[in-house]
Amino acid sequence: MVNRQEYSENKDRLAPDVRKALDKRPDALQLVDDEEIVDSVRVFPLGCHTPGSQGVLVRTRMGPVVITGDTVYKYENIGIKPASGGLHGIKPAFGGQDGWGLDTYL
Repeated sequence: MVNRQEYSENKDRLAPDVRKALDKRPDALQLVDDEEIVDSVRVFPLGCHTPGSQGVLVRTRMGPVVITGDTVYKYENIGIKPASGGLHGIKPAFGGQDGWGLDTYL
């Protein structure tokens, strides 16, 4: 699942193993915009270091959780280089005024 704009601007620079995997299974790539992808899970633009940066909002029983861009890489890298962090409790952290318009989603 990749942001449509991010993929469009970077598809010629994919890592060789990613390109090979997509050549074998092109249907495995799902391009998304600002949308709910399954019940209680929404992707939305972050407007960070690249125009296609996206976040993932997951509504849980304990409240909303946002996974920000660049926190999940390839499976093989999990545990090798720890993610830089994330946001828990968006409303308390930003007082509900986050500057990204997340209030629209929360």
